[in-house]
Amino acid sequence: MNLKNKKILAIIFLILGIIIIFVSVIIVFVEKNKNLNNNTNTESEMKLNIFNFQVDTNTTNAVRIIFDLRNEGDKTISNQDLLLNFYHNDDIIYVYEYTIDELASLDETTIETNLSFEYEEITKYEFVIDNLKQELVPFSITN
Repeated sequence: MNLKNKKILAIIFLILGIIIIFVSVIIVFVEKNKNLNNNTNTESEMKLNIFNFQVDTNTTNAVRIIFDLRNEGDKTISNQDLLLNFYHNDDIIYVYEYTIDELASLDETTIETNLSFEYEEITKYEFVIDNLKQELVPFSITN
């Protein structure tokens, strides 16, 4: 083999080595992120109980909502958005957003708010927090 062929072969091995190192770093990085995401998902599992849900619609388009939240999980819930979706069939009519500042394990809080929208057409409610959903239908709710 002459010197020119040896240089070309060395450059090819150098480029292949760099590509292999680069691909290895990417694979390690992706696996590490996947493990971190899996750990946070299992650790952040929340158990939220919603009870005493009441709706008062004395005035047209004025809706008073009252409900209690209880943290049934082992960890404190803090800075989490709770969405209360109001549906007519499969269409969202209204969304109420509430931020849970801090709710310790086994603690509960009462949420009371006045909203303004056409309530008569509501067919179900959906509570959403951290991708967990809980549905209620109006017929099973105390008015």
